[in-house]
Amino acid sequence: MAMEPERTASLADKYFDRFYASAGPGIDKTLTPYRKEMYLDVRGDVLEIGSGHGSTFKFLKTDQITKLVCLEPNVAMHPTLVAAAREAGFDKEKGNFVLFAKPGEALAPTTTSAAPFGQYDFIISNLVLCTVGNVDVVLDSIRASLKPGGTFVFLEHHAAEKGSWTRFFQEWTNPAWKIFADGCNLNRDLEQDIKKRWNGEGQLTCEELPEPLLNSLLPLLRGRAVNPKM
Repeated sequence: MAMEPERTASLADKYFDRFYASAGPGIDKTLTPYRKEMYLDVRGDVLEIGSGHGSTFKFLKTDQITKLVCLEPNVAMHPTLVAAAREAGFDKEKGNFVLFAKPGEALAPTTTSAAPFGQYDFIISNLVLCTVGNVDVVLDSIRASLKPGGTFVFLEHHAAEKGSWTRFFQEWTNPAWKIFADGCNLNRDLEQDIKKRWNGEGQLTCEELPEPLLNSLLPLLRGRAVNPKM
């Protein structure tokens, strides 16, 4: 896989790049203790969807990872992302880093391949399933893009419990929130979406974190889903 030529950043790309440059440090501060634990055993061929500014890279161990492939459709974020990758030891010149300006849906099967970007030992998603256009397609494609025994490691915000005041507020604000937050959805029931794909014994572990984002507006879910071994 070679890095493809980048398209020109749109105004929306530039807006969200600046928005995340402002909001990101606070989010990263909250998530750092969890990220430190989550990625200790990540190794081999690794894919991250929606890499953003590369906030997970510093928690990955270069001596354990053969290649890190990243999908990030917002090209305005690429300079910061590439700089973070280099600082963490991942670089296209070293042959251990590849970046594509593609969304998670690019993993979807084609007429010639069930996994057009190959298969991986680990796939990472970090606050990105809220923004993908079709979460069902992306989760199905993640499962197909994992090697037998491969692991999907996720840290996402998700819908609050039905009937709660938080869920009411999520539903009420979601249309406007999507406009200002680059398509982010507050009300996706991602735990159930993930459970539909990894429902065998021992395939899925997940937990809600005790520290939500934005004063409980964004409950956080982390876990890992393991494909069956052949």
